[in-house]
Amino acid sequence: MKKQIYLFIGLIAIISFASCNGTKSKKIKNPIDSLVTMLSAEQNFSIILTDMDYVEKTRDYKHKYKMLISKQIKRDSVVSQDTLVARDTIIEKLSNWMLVDKKMFEQMSEAQGMEVASKVDGKVKKVISPAGYSQFVGNNEYGRWHGNGNNSFWAFYGKYAMMSTMFHMAMFPIRRSYYNNYRTSYMGNRAYYGPSTGGKNMYGTSSAYNGKASGGSTWSGKSSSFKQRFKNKSKTTRTNTRYNNTKVRSRSGGSGK
Repeated sequence: MKKQIYLFIGLIAIISFASCNGTKSKKIKNPIDSLVTMLSAEQNFSIILTDMDYVEKTRDYKHKYKMLISKQIKRDSVVSQDTLVARDTIIEKLSNWMLVDKKMFEQMSEAQGMEVASKVDGKVKKVISPAGYSQFVGNNEYGRWHGNGNNSFWAFYGKYAMMSTMFHMAMFPIRRSYYNNYRTSYMGNRAYYGPSTGGKNMYGTSSAYNGKASGGSTWSGKSSSFKQRFKNKSKTTRTNTRYNNTKVRSRSGGSGK
């Protein structure tokens, strides 16, 4: 009889645990993989981690992403109204909040404001890098370097001025030395957080760059004590980790040539 009672109590405990933690036991799909699949018809795009959130009450980890899609479109030529030529246009889209698992959230806790995946000429890369570095910076279709040597800086052409604002280049110019370091030692292989000054990287969640870029974000609005609690119980790993289907809403269209 005692044995039956213990078995009954044990069964009740298992059922109770499962009902309380059922949502946590479900495998959460990789949101970046889902976005890449959703954009599979596109040949060139960049996915940026634009916001993060951790809800203590429900223990939910969430991300929000920005997608920059480079499209070839047909527009009237300025030379002849009868001729149609391909022109580049940048389309910006924002995802809704997407659930991520705890491990991925911790691994990417220092990647806010950074590119986490890209597709260039049909080839996908899932590596953390500064926003814009994979296909816009250093690309003569969008701008050019001003000055000489490593001290020169990148400037977008006037028709892509929105990208200068998007990447906060007025306060944080992109030096050729940063870009060369990225191209020769990091591009497509390992995470690059930019040059380090005073123990802080130029890019990433804790950087001055991201503080300016994400002033109105959910994560930036969290208290310092909340962030410290999260940091204390997390083991952040900077890694080139490959990362649930979600609705995506279009925010604005970019400017073309």
